Amino acid sequence: CVSFMLQYSLDTWIAFGIALVVGLVIYFTYGYHHSTLTEEK
Repeated sequence: CVSFMLQYSLDTWIAFGIALVVGLVIYFTYGYHHSTLTEEK
């Protein structure tokens, strides 16, 4: 696995990092807004 990861260029890692951050922001934002703990009773 590590040998395959080391073969990727820096551009690929940057694109992966950006996609990962965007995905995590969307995931946690959706979870925060749809959480039952934040709803007022």
